[in-house]
Amino acid sequence: MKYFVKLPDGLAYDYKLDDIRSDLRAGKITENCTVRQDGQKEWVTVRQFFENLGKLSPIAPGTVSSTVIAPGTVSSTVTDRAINRYWDAYLVARATTTIGSVVKTVGILFGILIVLIGLLMGADSRGNPMLIVAGLLLGVLVAIPFCVLGILVSANGQILKANLDGAVHSSPFLDDQQKASVMSLQ
Repeated sequence: MKYFVKLPDGLAYDYKLDDIRSDLRAGKITENCTVRQDGQKEWVTVRQFFENLGKLSPIAPGTVSSTVIAPGTVSSTVTDRAINRYWDAYLVARATTTIGSVVKTVGILFGILIVLIGLLMGADSRGNPMLIVAGLLLGVLVAIPFCVLGILVSANGQILKANLDGAVHSSPFLDDQQKASVMSLQ
């Protein structure tokens, strides 16, 4: 569909809807410029034009506006933003799960190392059972809290993934293929 935009210089130029959005964001046209649809007689401001359209209101750079989306109309920028937001959130969830696994592994390795040191010290002191038992107990006492902490951190990451799956599944901005891609199911 073709539109005409009257710029501050008084001249009217023909535009497509996406070109109006991009030039408004770039600052080439302002919200006070007037626009009319091809075949229409009435000129309205660019701001009124987008409010009447019921689509994304492309406000000039540096300003804040509420975004209104009409049913059945989703711009590619909204979809891209949603995909990027979900992708970043999944990255955080995967990192949290990985950090939990690393904490568990480090805790187990420290526990094993302490047990081995206890066994070596017990062997050096002619098999003193007190040093061996102390090494075993200390190793277990170090490993268990690390393992529990790692499990809790990993569980937090898994909960975040589950919440994100629900958010992505119910997102009106993504189609089924995009949802599967964002959730790493494809």
